[in-house]
Amino acid sequence: MKDAWNILLRYCSYQERCKSEVIKKMQQIELPQNEFEKLLSKLEEANFVNEKRYTKSFVNGRYKNKGWGLIKIKRTLLQKGIDANLIEQVISEEIETEDYTQKAQTVAVKKWKSIKGKTLLERQAKLKMFLMRKGFEFSTIQEVIQSDIFR
Repeated sequence: MKDAWNILLRYCSYQERCKSEVIKKMQQIELPQNEFEKLLSKLEEANFVNEKRYTKSFVNGRYKNKGWGLIKIKRTLLQKGIDANLIEQVISEEIETEDYTQKAQTVAVKKWKSIKGKTLLERQAKLKMFLMRKGFEFSTIQEVIQSDIFR
């Protein structure tokens, strides 16, 4: 039990973790199922696991550093078992609406330079698909594509 606690402390100290990641780690180290809840509660009490802090860190990292859109961020966090209301709350606190369109534009401009295509429409279609894979909404993509930069 003490070894498992030390392993989990190191795991949670390295970077922010959500509950599902900690549970997965517990399964990897073959911890008995009946210990999961007790250790998870202990980690939360010691503030090693904090879902809101994790969500903030995730949103900021993926949005600012990786250029992900809201769809991809939300989907990934939901897959990790983060509460939908918490996701919405953090996104509304961390991402400004005006900044969001600008971020999509910045990501698009960077990609535009490397997109190959015979026609302008072909290049625009490839850019749209790229932005969709990045998780941007169709309305945001349309707004970005219609700017003079991509004509």
